[in-house]
Amino acid sequence: LGSLLFGTGDVIASQEDVFSHVYGSARRTTGVGALDDVATMARKSVVHTRTMVAAAKLSGSGIWTSGSMVGPVMHFLGLVAVVPSLRYIVKHSWYGSAPSGGKVMLALPLNILAMLIGRGIPSLLASATIGLVGGMMQLAMSQ
Repeated sequence: LGSLLFGTGDVIASQEDVFSHVYGSARRTTGVGALDDVATMARKSVVHTRTMVAAAKLSGSGIWTSGSMVGPVMHFLGLVAVVPSLRYIVKHSWYGSAPSGGKVMLALPLNILAMLIGRGIPSLLASATIGLVGGMMQLAMSQ
């Protein structure tokens, strides 16, 4: 396989090539027959479906793109629930001062709540996971 940097990769040369890659007619650019077009269309369908599901979840969490205020409010509450844990982790790693075990114990359930509220929003789930794992590590190091 070549790379686009050295000019030996699959370079799109015209507008027709762009649409052939998008709509599954790879025969024009690669010379491959119709059976590969079906496989390409099936692969693109799976990727498109996953992308649409993720886009729908993200659009439901935005203030301007959501049909109601429930999605954005839930996303905001999830972010608020994660902030204490992330603050303790940053403070501990930056300043070296560990919070008390009681504070960390109070913040851990909030991360689980944020995971439940997140409804599949990747940034919120990642923040909650980091807060949960970091909090558990802080508890283990304090004892």
